[in-house]
Parts: sequence; structure tokens; C-alpha cells
Amino acid sequence: MATYPMHVAGLDRDLPICKVTDDLYIGAFIMFGDAELTVCCAQELLKLAAGIDYDYLFTAEAKSIPLIYEMARQSGAKKYFIARKGPKVYMPDPISVDDKSITTVAEQKLFLGSDDAALIRGKKVLLVDDVISTGGSLKAMEALVEKAGGTVAGRMAVLAEGGAAERKDILFLEKLPVFNADGSVNETAIREYWENELANYIAWDELKKIVLDPLEDQAFFIHKTEYYDQWSVMNWPFYEMIARNIPPIEFDEDYITELSENDKSFAQFLYGESFGGTPPDNLFVPLIEFECTGSSTRFSVTTTKNLGVRWDGEVSKEYTAYDLPDYTTSEHTFMINKTFDETKTRKIVIGEVLDYGEAKPDYSYALTRFDFKGANNAGAIDIKPVNHALSYIRIIGGSDFISREFNFTGYEYLKELYLVRIGDSKVILDNCSNLETFATSKGIWKPGESYSEPTDPIDIGDYESVFAWPDYPESLYSLSDTGGLTILNCNNLKQISLENTQLKNFNFGDLPALEYVYLSSFSGYIVGGSDPYGKLLLDAVNTLPAKEAAAKGSIVLRGIAFRLYPSENETGNAIGPITPVRPNPVYDQIPIDRVIYNTINQNLPAKNWNVVWESGFYHPIIYLNSTNHNN
Repeated sequence: MATYPMHVAGLDRDLPICKVTDDLYIGAFIMFGDAELTVCCAQELLKLAAGIDYDYLFTAEAKSIPLIYEMARQSGAKKYFIARKGPKVYMPDPISVDDKSITTVAEQKLFLGSDDAALIRGKKVLLVDDVISTGGSLKAMEALVEKAGGTVAGRMAVLAEGGAAERKDILFLEKLPVFNADGSVNETAIREYWENELANYIAWDELKKIVLDPLEDQAFFIHKTEYYDQWSVMNWPFYEMIARNIPPIEFDEDYITELSENDKSFAQFLYGESFGGTPPDNLFVPLIEFECTGSSTRFSVTTTKNLGVRWDGEVSKEYTAYDLPDYTTSEHTFMINKTFDETKTRKIVIGEVLDYGEAKPDYSYALTRFDFKGANNAGAIDIKPVNHALSYIRIIGGSDFISREFNFTGYEYLKELYLVRIGDSKVILDNCSNLETFATSKGIWKPGESYSEPTDPIDIGDYESVFAWPDYPESLYSLSDTGGLTILNCNNLKQISLENTQLKNFNFGDLPALEYVYLSSFSGYIVGGSDPYGKLLLDAVNTLPAKEAAAKGSIVLRGIAFRLYPSENETGNAIGPITPVRPNPVYDQIPIDRVIYNTINQNLPAKNWNVVWESGFYHPIIYLNSTNHNN
């Protein structure tokens, strides 16, 4: 059986194409038994319904019953109504109306008990269906509500089928075409569009020859190829886009035998050269640029607007569009993995794609999150100041990462920043008034029940990016004194994680909101450096701001190896390290001077800071230290 691929509510489903008449085939959308689909569709429909003033939800049996139940459950509604296809013994004095559905051969009736009708009387009712096609069932529900004395507040469905997608009085998540017997898109809607909008400018035969015929044979094949991009324009063949999605074309003259140059240029803008080229500069706002020298790159972007990626320079013909799903009312995340046929250095540009005729803005509010997971072979990373909604940035480098300067001065929208394995890069954070988190780890490490390497964030209240402690550190260091770290005028910074750095000095004194600190380093640096061991650490923690008793701060010191007290059978003399069972790479076994250890334990509680000493091993193996710092 032929199927039609459908993306709805963030999910992918293959709809079987079923015969209704000899000339009409439809994609069967069935929610029965699909709990995941029901939950997600209900969630998205409730977002659409947010602007509608209604008292009750109303549907007709049977396919949309799970949907309306889930919408009621998610919204907290205590009552919803279902029009039944037959009177039931428990219905007192039922009222009825005639109903005609595209999926039902015979005419039928819808019934509502007088008790339910009494509740609807004088109330505003939102009609809900799984699919709106001819609108027969919708009209029947409307008539039933009006007969009960209620008012229809709105109409919505998961899918709008065929001509229903052109209606202005319904809300829906996605369009569903009707089909010919061979699975191709039915041409009726296209011809109707031509008659209403284009007939004065181009003959039907010419439109078919120039636009429809060359692509019609490809349409069904495109849906079936494993290389098909579901968000590309080819999800709907070009002729279908003309029929449904683009505004009427304005012609300077009457063109009877061919499309105008304006039309051709407009189509080229919409879809690029040969359906996929880059949009012009006046409609492309660069947001992030970087150089890539390897054979692949991977990152994710979260956006509220359509984005595009130029894969090799400013005007690259190698281009990918990342368009928001239809009727998206919130942000959407695209996971992008790109492999190149040729290994060379190329300039990659991520940009916002403007609508046709839209003026280029001074600031972009499109991008909200950027997670550069494959930055190992990247250089010249340029996150443009034009981004005024980019609140989350994570860059994960590696051994081939080219150290550079990250200057985030005046990035007032930035809330979370993670710079991992970036070597000797220089980092400047100045006047980032909303910055709450800075880390050189992949997340903010905090004590958890498990020591296993985390994959998903652990929700501990106010913080979104919190992970259980890892078994082992980052394999490469992040930040050093060669580059340096400067944080100024970031008065809202609450969390700092300096994981495996080669920093020797850091002053926490100008961070009044600071409430959590995580420190680990290589031997000789901030955690265990100088003579005696721990001198650099003591200097750093002494700069921590004093906290109010009701809002204590917490600091984790990771990688230090020690034993607080000798056992009764030991003399207190130093012994060599006990070899632990631990992964590779490991946190350094950094000894610490006992006097410094005691001083930190005295000074920080006096400033209302809790101290956690953690070895970083599978099992906290510790040294027996004397007061001699050389042990």
C-alpha cells in the first residue's frame, strides 16, 4: 500500500493512502492506539487555542475522542462534550442533526442528550476534530451546538485536508493533500487557484508545461527517498506551493504564454537556484560564522524563525534551508550533522532567512540556543552581536581546536555559556547583565546519586543545565593563564564551573550573586598549585563574597587526595598513594597542605559557604598526610 509521509506535532508518521471514490484518494490519519501522537497533537492544539475564549471543548465520535480527552486533561478541563452517532439509553430527550463525512459512505446523524445541551446553553464552545475535509462533520457539530443554545467560539483540527486548508475560519496544525489513484497530489485545487488568480496572466496549458509537468513525476519519488529532507520545499512539489502557500504573483505586463521574469525571480528567491540555492544577501542575516577544516561538522540551533546555512562562504551555492514546521507557535530545535565530499577549509555561515520584501533588521531575535558539539576542527568562531535572543551557547572543542579570543562584551541576553576543551583561548565576559552560568564543563556538575557519566540533565530546581558528577574529567583542558579569563560587571552570575583548567589565579570578589562554584585543575594550577600545595586555591577561595545565612553558597573542590586523620594504628607519617580503581583519564591526585585545608574549612563557613571535598575517583582513595606539605 502506498503511504504519505506526514510530520505533525514534532512526530513523523506514514499515512496509508486509501480509496474514497474512483477519483479520490486520501491519507488515512488514525490516532486510535497512538498515545504519543495523541498527547503531542493535543499539546500543540492547546497552544493554538490559547487566544480563543471558550467554555467547553466539543467533538463528534469517534476518531477524535482520544484527542479531546487529552486536550481536556492537559488543560485541566473538568467537562467536555461528545456528539454521538446514535441515541443512547442514558440520553434524556436527545436532540439530533444530520451529518455527512468524507470517510463515511452513508449519511448519518449526531445526537446530544438534553442534559448536556442544558450545560451548553449560553456557553462558548470550541469545536475539535482530528481531520477537517469537506466540513460536513464540522457543520453538523455547529448545528448541534446552536440547537442546544450555545455559541461556536472556534474550530480546529490536527489536519486540514484538501480544500479545507484554504479556509480562514479554522485552525489546524498541518495540511493534508488529497491524492490521485497513483499517489500523486490531486490537481483540482491547483486548477481552482489558477482560475482565481493566474488565468488572466498565463494559459493553463502553459502553466502545466512550465511548472507542473516537469515535477509531477518526481513528487511521489521524492517522498520515498531516504535522502529526502522533510522540511525542504520539495515536501510539496513546486506546483503545490503555488496552489497553496505563496501570495498571488504581480505581473508588470500580461504574459499569456510564459511566466514573467518577476515570477521567475520570485520563485528563485523562495527555493534558490534549482530548488535549494542560497537566498540573496538582502534577505539573509548572518548570525554565527566559523571556519571548518574537517570533513564534517555537527551542531544544533534553536530558533523562532526560519534559518539557513551557507556551507562555503558568503554566497555559497551549497546551502540548506531550515524552515520552521507549519504553524509552529514556539521555538524549534534543528539537529544538524553535515558531511562534506571534499576536505578543505570552508567558511560556514548560519543566518536568519527573511520573508520576501521584509526589511533587514538591525537585530535578530531568531536564534535562542547554539550548541556547537563538533567544534574540534573549527576556528574563527564569530557569534554576531546582532543576536539579541541567544541565551544559551555551548562550544565543545578538542585537540584540533584553534585557540582564539571569545569576547562577550555587552551580551545582555546571554544566560548560559559553556566553553569546553578550548585550550589557551582568551575569554572576556563584560557587562553580561543576565548571565547566570559560566562553565568549562559540558554542564554544571553537582553531587548526584549516581557517578555514571550523565546523558540527560538532572532537574534540581532553579537550574536547567545540571548534571551528576562525572566519573572522569574532560580529556583536554579548558582555559589557561596563557589566554586568561576575565569576568567584569556580571552581577547576576550564580554558577561557575572551572573544570580542568590551567588557570592559576581567579578573583570571585566582584560576583555578588555567586552561589555555586566547582573547581578542578591539573597539578600545579589553581586547585593544587604553588608551594605549599593549595596556596593558589586558598588565595582564590578567600575572594569568595560573603553570603547571607539564609542563602549559603556551595563550593566543590575536585581531584584533591588526602586523609583527614590517621587510624589508631598509624603514626601520622606520610605514606605513598594507594592505587585506586579509576578510569583514564583521571582527576589528578593533588595533595594539599593540612594547614591550608584547615584554613579553608574555617574561613569559608564563616562566610556562609559549604565546602565539598571530592577525590574524583570511583572510590574516594586518599593520602595520609602529615603537616609536611611535601607529602
